[in-house]
Amino acid sequence: MDTTSRTIFPFPLTSLGGGRDALFDRYLRFVPRLRRLKDNKRGVYFERMIAFPAYDADQPLNQLKTILDFWHAGTNRKSAFQVTTWCPERDLSKSPYARFPCLQHVAFTPMGNELSVTAFYATQYLIKRGYGNYLGLCRLGAFMAHEMRLRLTRFTCYAAHVPAEESKAELRSLVTTLEAV
Repeated sequence: MDTTSRTIFPFPLTSLGGGRDALFDRYLRFVPRLRRLKDNKRGVYFERMIAFPAYDADQPLNQLKTILDFWHAGTNRKSAFQVTTWCPERDLSKSPYARFPCLQHVAFTPMGNELSVTAFYATQYLIKRGYGNYLGLCRLGAFMAHEMRLRLTRFTCYAAHVPAEESKAELRSLVTTLEAV
C-alpha cells in the first residue's frame, strides 16, 4: 500500500521541510535508486509529474511546479491544472502487457476555496493497488491544495478497465476477512 502510494506522491519526503522546490530536487536525486527496482524500470508516476519528458525541449517539464506557478500568477483556466503521466514517445508500444503507466491523467479543479482532484486510469488493479493508488492521489491532492492555499474536498477516480485479479476463492477469502474486521 505505502509502496504504491509513494510512486504517486513521495510522502513522507514532504516532512523534511524546505518547500516544494526542495521536495522536487530531493525526489529527482532519489529517482536513479527507484529506477533500479524492476517494477520502476519504465518510470515512476511522481517522476513523470515533475520531470515529464517534454516534446522538443531541452529540459523535462515539471508539471506540478508549472500548475502552481500558473495558479499563483492568477491563471484561473481549469484546463491549465492537469498533469499527464502517459508519454506516447515512451509508452505507445505493441507490447501485450505494460506494467506502467496505468494512471494516465490527474486534473486539479479549483472551486472557490476548495480543490477537487480527478484521476483517470486506463487500467486499475483495484484489489492489489487500489487503496495505495487512492492514498497516493489523496496525498498529492492535499499537497497541491496546500500549495494553492485551498482545501482538498473531493477526490474522484475513473478506471476504463478493471481486470479480474483474483480467483473467486481468493475473493471469498478476502470477503470473509473483511467481514471479520
